[in-house]
Amino acid sequence: MLLAVWLLGAAGCFFSRGEGPVPDDLMRCRQLSLRGVRAMEKGDATEAEALLKQAVDAYPVDPDARRHYAVVLAKAGKPKEALGQVDQALKLAPDDPSLHLVKCGYELELGELDLALVSAQTAVDLDPNLGDAWATRA
Repeated sequence: MLLAVWLLGAAGCFFSRGEGPVPDDLMRCRQLSLRGVRAMEKGDATEAEALLKQAVDAYPVDPDARRHYAVVLAKAGKPKEALGQVDQALKLAPDDPSLHLVKCGYELELGELDLALVSAQTAVDLDPNLGDAWATRA
């Protein structure tokens, strides 16, 4: 998984979809995100949270950095803050069904059942083939 995260981050840095070079702050964000994910995988929650916060601060419009930061916040017992990061990520990537599922999970954790159902249904609507969305919705 770590290799996949690194490859995706590296690919984004080298392939800019014809828009020119990747901005330095985006590259810094991806590097910090990668380091944060590594720290999370090693079980160093404090380091992971600090690195992923830096990543979000470096490039606030990266939905992936916000998603990773949300995971760390949730694991640290901060579901409201995690939900806030997912909401910000969804403003940047509203058509990402997996983000809607992540949001659903945090809403369930907070006891917001009606909101969780809406998030799960949105994920199903965006990708009817996403089995996890159907299972969560049920």
